[in-house]
Amino acid sequence: MEHGKTKSPHKEVKDKMNLHEFVESRYKNHWIDNRFLSAYVRKTERYCQAPDELEPRIVKRLDLVSVEVKDKCKGKGHFTKFLEDFEKEARRLERYIYIEDVQEPRLVTFLEKRGYRIKQYGVGEGDNPSMYYKP
Repeated sequence: MEHGKTKSPHKEVKDKMNLHEFVESRYKNHWIDNRFLSAYVRKTERYCQAPDELEPRIVKRLDLVSVEVKDKCKGKGHFTKFLEDFEKEARRLERYIYIEDVQEPRLVTFLEKRGYRIKQYGVGEGDNPSMYYKP
């Protein structure tokens, strides 16, 4: 493998960086890879309704688009630790968190207990929910 490159589950990433380095970088989206999981994250600004407000506006967000925990690492708290770090960065940057297309039903309950809310609009029957959180 070439120096400065790492393989994510979906594509080759030229600049390997951790979550903090990503949020401080010029990149708008990136794969964050560590020895336990891979996560595709984005920094966005979207015109939408924030979960605690009545009117739509431009909302700055950190989006967690995809997470793949390595099989041997599942159930050991690695996703929880990553999420805690993600929430800490969002708080520091004063951004909402948007978790896209939650496919694991147990994860919906887990996230709701942490204060996340299901995005109600645009979810049809059979769709996986997306969730918002303001840390």
